[in-house]
Amino acid sequence: MNKSEGPSGQPEDTAAIRHIQAGVGAPVEVEFLAHAVWNGGAAFVAERFSDRRIYLAGDATHLFSPTGGFGMNTGIDGAANLAWKLAATV
Repeated sequence: MNKSEGPSGQPEDTAAIRHIQAGVGAPVEVEFLAHAVWNGGAAFVAERFSDRRIYLAGDATHLFSPTGGFGMNTGIDGAANLAWKLAATV
């Protein structure tokens, strides 16, 4: 166990607050509403991205666990990628 971690393996609030304040460069007030451990690495990818005239984009094609796409950037990129391919085809 790291000295900045509590018994659950999660960072102690005081250690996290010190890191945030160091990043900001000032002793800003920080309040935690909730936090949980995030384990990345699991991703779900569609077996196929189209069926005849139906096309998928965004989280329908690639979902990053545990709680979703973590940002609209992957959804926007999926739609932009589909758009240029449709334009090139048409």
